Amino acid sequence: MLSEIWLAAGVVLGFCCYVLKGRLIGFCVTTVWGAAAAFLFMAPIYSFRVTEARDLTDLALYGTVGLILTRTVEPVRQRRKSGAPREVKAPSEEMVDLQTVWLDPASGIAERLSRLHIEVELSNLEEFRCSYPDAVRILSDAVTASLADPELRRVSFGAARRAGVRLLFVDALRSWPPPLGQKVAIGRGESDSACAGFPHWPEHMTATWFDNGYGRTYQISLRSAGS
Repeated sequence: MLSEIWLAAGVVLGFCCYVLKGRLIGFCVTTVWGAAAAFLFMAPIYSFRVTEARDLTDLALYGTVGLILTRTVEPVRQRRKSGAPREVKAPSEEMVDLQTVWLDPASGIAERLSRLHIEVELSNLEEFRCSYPDAVRILSDAVTASLADPELRRVSFGAARRAGVRLLFVDALRSWPPPLGQKVAIGRGESDSACAGFPHWPEHMTATWFDNGYGRTYQISLRSAGS
């Protein structure tokens, strides 16, 4: 009877240790408490050897409860840690170049054209630097607009810059190479071009387009801060 009361008290003590001090401390207390029950209250007394079937059953039940507590009880410190609000990091504003974002498998932009066997030419994209979110938005929208032409055969990207403005020219070509001896417009002013109308673009980014007869050219401008 005393051994059963002792073991019941051990369950309560072990539970408290699991909750307040963690699984390791709780497991150690449970083990030592069970060994003390065998030594002090189970025949033969003052021995860790247990001979009575009832005592063996009590110890087995006690150990089972201890294992269940080990696996199911979450320590208070861990619960407080997991319940604390996690720090949410804002999207990185670190400057990257378009070449890096284009080649980044995580962006999935290059794969969209590769999957359709569309030829791609990249020129000076490493000179066009902006934040990663802006880079993904620019390349993704330009590719989406280019793929809207069912006759698309080739897409070329070329970067340039003028004072305070980064420029990207995206040629979505239906015909390649263009006929020899023919004049092909490679750029136009904003007044001679149509607004691309890319949705959700910030104010410092603009895009226009025109058709030169062989495909569409998208002219993308990104103004530097303060310009």
